[in-house]
Amino acid sequence: MKTRITIGMIVAGAMMFSDCGKEEYVIATSDDVLMGKYFEEQGDVFSKFHRILELSGTLSFLNAYGTYTCFAPTNEAIDAYVAAKGKSSVEDFSSEELKNLVRFHVIIDTINSTRFTDGKLPTPTMFGQYLTARTYFEEGTSKIKINKYAEIESKDIRVANGIIHSVKSVLEPVVISVAEVIDQNPDYSIFSEALKATGLYDTLKLMPSELDEQKRWFTVFVHSNIVYNLLGINSYEDLKAKYCNTDNPKDINDSLYLYMAYHILDYSLKYVADLVTQSAHLTFAPLEVVTIRMKSDSVLINEDFFYGKLEKGALIDRINSDNTAGNGVYHLVEDNFYIKVRFPIPVYWDVADQPEIRKLTGTFRKPGTNAFLSLGQLANVTWSTDVPIEYICDAGDTQGRYLIYSDYININLRTAVINWIEFTTPLIVKGKYKLWICTRNVVDPNRRPKFMVYFNGEALPNIVATDNTLPKISDEELELQGFKRYNYDPNDSTYLTDSNGRFASRLAGTVDVPTTGNHTIKFVVINNGDKYLWLDMIQFIPSDLDQLWPRVDKNGVLVDKPDWYPLP
Repeated sequence: MKTRITIGMIVAGAMMFSDCGKEEYVIATSDDVLMGKYFEEQGDVFSKFHRILELSGTLSFLNAYGTYTCFAPTNEAIDAYVAAKGKSSVEDFSSEELKNLVRFHVIIDTINSTRFTDGKLPTPTMFGQYLTARTYFEEGTSKIKINKYAEIESKDIRVANGIIHSVKSVLEPVVISVAEVIDQNPDYSIFSEALKATGLYDTLKLMPSELDEQKRWFTVFVHSNIVYNLLGINSYEDLKAKYCNTDNPKDINDSLYLYMAYHILDYSLKYVADLVTQSAHLTFAPLEVVTIRMKSDSVLINEDFFYGKLEKGALIDRINSDNTAGNGVYHLVEDNFYIKVRFPIPVYWDVADQPEIRKLTGTFRKPGTNAFLSLGQLANVTWSTDVPIEYICDAGDTQGRYLIYSDYININLRTAVINWIEFTTPLIVKGKYKLWICTRNVVDPNRRPKFMVYFNGEALPNIVATDNTLPKISDEELELQGFKRYNYDPNDSTYLTDSNGRFASRLAGTVDVPTTGNHTIKFVVINNGDKYLWLDMIQFIPSDLDQLWPRVDKNGVLVDKPDWYPLP
């Protein structure tokens, strides 16, 4: 079937949806059937959806060339929908109601079933809400359902202007707030009552306006009554008794208010697929973050290594999460979680210990081995060009005994090659720290890298130059000059460092870590030498603690200052 279109048809179709945002359409002709015409030709399946397109004035839109995905309800699906609404036919609906229905079934993107990963689809509908797709196994067969209830009957029907997936149920947008959606479920009554008592329920009822320059969305982590019952909390009063410390849960400094606020991401519409793309997310509790970790197929909140110990996280129930509301989304979490009161603690970060390098079992911390790492290979490290960096585990008895774990990252840091490199840090507790950069240096004026350090985008005052070594002066004199010895070797008893002072820690500056979580450190080179940066470790030492001790031996063990140190 050959179908031709005119410019007038394209303009008419665009005007039907002009309030959904301006779109550009490709003017072309094709021997393939267009989407609107396909529904007409397949009347035994789609005649009633075709009639909806006619009544809503949107048929010409889907008979225009472009890139569309349509989740088209079958005739049986529309009959069930009409009956559920107490109507006798689609003619009983207003044109605006039908237009909104079409908007919710159409996406300006071509999304085939291979992109149906469990969770939200990559592009929102023309109505402005995301759809979700998930595979369910029922009675021995797998079924793909959109928004958890609309089963796909036929998928990947290709037409000239996109893809059609037929569905067995009409999709309906959620038009009430996330607060009201949560409140409608009796399984969440304790959580919902706490939202109301703290006043956060009213906040979560705020609906985004088309007039807002920045729409306000919410992501909420919800606990069921069962989760609370297992903790001996059987009512809101029990929850209040556990967390409320002022007897006024509306007080923003009250512990119950902060507990509930910690379960909300403000100005943030994040489905599970969005959560796992970042390691930390700012919550409604001031300057507090939740961290996200993927472990196999599990998504965990606040599963972190803290001071060398694993703190188990709260598991997100992925099957019962990604619940869309008119102003956000909520997720069901199987374990209780709360703000942990923490004080700044030292972080001795071996930069060469990256998750992807650990998987190189034949290389990681194996003396005499190395591996080149391409841009994009490390999730927590990025740099300015596609020139690789290198992981090296040193085999030499001299150098290897001073490097922490004997390994380091080798970076061609120069203005003509890699002119910047950025790292995502491990978890750091909010507070004030001195930030030390630990490198292997060589006296080689202007040939070794010199660089500025940026923490969360803010430049620190001291230049790190790796073309100098530590002089034979006391630790206290070194610290006054912004340097220190960071490694420990019992065989080097005079200064507990190598005799040439080649392993140096340079103070980049003092930083205020605003939130407990992961942050960024960026090195920006300021010279064009022809030697490499040998990066061993980065240390965050709370500014009110001793900066010189403990030191770190080659096995990563912290060593306190010996009673006999230093020898004369």
